[in-house]
Amino acid sequence: METKEDLEKWYATPDPWKTENSVEDRVRSDILLQYVRYGQFKHALDIGCGEGALTARLAPFVEKTDGFDLSETAVGRAKARGIANANFFAMDMRDVDMLESRYDLVLCSEVLYYLTEDADRRAMFAKIRKVMQPTGVFLLSVIIVGQTDWRRYFTYEEGLSLLREHFRVVTAMPNAVRRDARTSTTEKALRAIGRIIPSMQQNIRHYVTVSTPPENAYQLTYVAIPR
Repeated sequence: METKEDLEKWYATPDPWKTENSVEDRVRSDILLQYVRYGQFKHALDIGCGEGALTARLAPFVEKTDGFDLSETAVGRAKARGIANANFFAMDMRDVDMLESRYDLVLCSEVLYYLTEDADRRAMFAKIRKVMQPTGVFLLSVIIVGQTDWRRYFTYEEGLSLLREHFRVVTAMPNAVRRDARTSTTEKALRAIGRIIPSMQQNIRHYVTVSTPPENAYQLTYVAIPR
């Protein structure tokens, strides 16, 4: 896992992940939020909230949200957003089970792959389950292309296996596709249009992701409920 010092250096510049105006992040957030926008959630938890971009989009659909991140700099920027029903604080995600609240919605977007050991991952899912209401919903977004660089990304099957120890998996929805994934004739035609009209390229890339099989995804959103 990256150290706190590493993350503080990373957040020396605002929006280091380049998510504020990113089509990719917007698509991922839209897919996450489609599962909550018609719900009646009272207390949500955003694990690894960063600068609070996803928390801000979540705010209209829940009564209140707790968001935490390891980086105090990121948490400071999240607080500066002035989200009325959100509470931000700095914490290591491995301490999530120390929280006293019990949440009916937990979001964990693109952070669990910082845990590189199977034992740590298994423990993390158990801790998340511990802080959830029996009728809660867990939304997990991860990269699933296998091992790259220092991050040991999830495989599709690994994500299912780990979740099923403490959760029932409702569905798995791709939110970005591999660049080498096979595409249908229709998808190839859409991408060709994107090459002709450059301004449409990113939108088309993500427009076609919903028809991609989960095992071919680059990023995947799992929806699960506690056992």
